[in-house]
Amino acid sequence: MSRLTQEEFDMVKLLLVGGDPVECKLASIIIRLLNEPELCYWDEDVSGIYHGTCGVAWEMSNHDGLIANKILYCPRCGRKIGEL
Repeated sequence: MSRLTQEEFDMVKLLLVGGDPVECKLASIIIRLLNEPELCYWDEDVSGIYHGTCGVAWEMSNHDGLIANKILYCPRCGRKIGEL
């Protein structure tokens, strides 16, 4: 996800300060999304269960790993998976 330009950032600030409740909510969502990491990092534990930084726990029946199973995106948060 690309970052905001200074002009866009100033507009979001104005929405937070002087906007109606819907505009304030939209501005807070924009800020939250921009502060989230671009990847969901997964790590496999000794039991073969993968744990993602978004809180997902995923077990594969064949234990061949993420790439062999063509799992590229987290099913919980939708971000691209990065392995730790």
